[in-house]
Order: sequence, then structure tokens, then C-alpha cells
Amino acid sequence: MSTARQVGVAFDTAYGSQAGMTTNGLEVVMILVSTEPEEWRHEDIATFAGANHYDVPAVDAVNGGGNAREGFGYYRGIPVTSWPPSFGERRRLVVLNGVKGSPSHSQWEVLYNDGVPDSAAAISVINSVEPGVVGVDYATWRAGMEFPSGGGDEMGDPDGDGYSNLLEFFGGSDPLETSSRPLVELVQEGEGYALKFRRAADRIGVNFEVEVGDLKASWVSAEDADGFEEVDGFHEYVVPLPEGDRGFARLVVTTEE
Repeated sequence: MSTARQVGVAFDTAYGSQAGMTTNGLEVVMILVSTEPEEWRHEDIATFAGANHYDVPAVDAVNGGGNAREGFGYYRGIPVTSWPPSFGERRRLVVLNGVKGSPSHSQWEVLYNDGVPDSAAAISVINSVEPGVVGVDYATWRAGMEFPSGGGDEMGDPDGDGYSNLLEFFGGSDPLETSSRPLVELVQEGEGYALKFRRAADRIGVNFEVEVGDLKASWVSAEDADGFEEVDGFHEYVVPLPEGDRGFARLVVTTEE
């Protein structure tokens, strides 16, 4: 386990030389909250906190109140083993994920929360956060199109090519041009068949799945897409279809709620 000071040194070593950025290129903001008694605060702590834009209750009062933040930025304190047991946990390292749209962690998820911080564990989980997905959602895409009045709904088809606006958004085609259509086609895969389709690489906020069915039975999900190939700004998927007498396949696209 690390002392409060050692945690700060470790963070400064890990991120100080990288301008506060993680190995995934994300900016790190760390909060070390001190809960020590009011009477323990150094007489100069208010001045120090004000000069450094700190909230007074969150600044250590030990070490003479000086140099509480150093390098990349962290609070200094006394070793965990020196904390009076009667006071319980005097300070706690809490790390939150502020990245919106990260595929690895939800926004404001607590990544680390421990009163006896372990710098290696904290740094590891911070570096595990993946950048948020940057792209275009349906509402933004729709706002940039000159749809006829009432023609911008997800299920609308203003160019009459048989593909809904949502599917054209997903596939990166022009919903106002009949000759521009998303790629969705049945292809032979070995001795069977597969549904091949493309998703524009910058499309976000949508879910999709392949379904199979026939004229008598309800639609059922095919197997999930096993990865994709990047092709000229698109993600190309090939989903094998199950063997049997279900003679139809379709791509179902929906917006995330």
C-alpha cells in the first residue's frame, strides 16, 4: 500500500511528463479528499488554498500546510500508518470517470475509491478508460439534411428507394437521392449464406441486429456480428445465416434510448 504522499509521487511520475494525459490520451482529474478535524488545519491553510484555488476542507493541514500540490497535482500527507486509529479514515482517494460515451466505462462511474490508496491499482484503472466515441447521431445528421416537410422521421423514405431514413443514416447513404442506397446484401459464405452490410464509421447512438424468418414464423435473431472490416470509412459486417428453412433475412436498426 502507498502513503498519501507516495500516491501523489506515483501519479506525478505516471502523468506529469505526459501533460496529465493517460496512455489512452485522456485528461486526468484526481481528487484526494481530506477529512481531518478542523483544529488540525495549519494557520496558513486558508491563504494557501485561496492562492491555489482549493476548497479549504479538501486540503491537508499537515506538513506545515505548504506545497500540498506538486507537479501534475496532488495533495501531500502523512503515512497511512501514522494516522490515529480514533480518527478512522482521514483521507480517501476517489477517481471518477468523466468521459462520456466511453465503450469501457459509464460516465461518472467510480473507478477507484479507497481510504488506503494503492497508487499502482489507481493508475491501472485510470489508464483502462477508453476514449468516448466521437461521431454523428441521428438528430445531428437529420438537422443537416434538407428534408421535405415531415420527411425527416426515422421510418420516412422521402426518396422512395425502399430504405428508411434511419437505415440510410446507418449506412452512410443519401436519403434524398434514389441512386444512393446503403449496402445490405445476401452473399454466399462457404456452403451457406450471410448478410453483408456496411455501417458508416462515424455513426453513433444506434443499435443493430440481423434477423431471419419466413412467411409463417416470427422473426428471430441471427448470430451476432463477429467483428468488422474497415472499408473506405465504413465498417463492413458479414453475418452468417443459420441453416434451415427460414428464407428471409433483414437488418434491423434502432436508435438508442
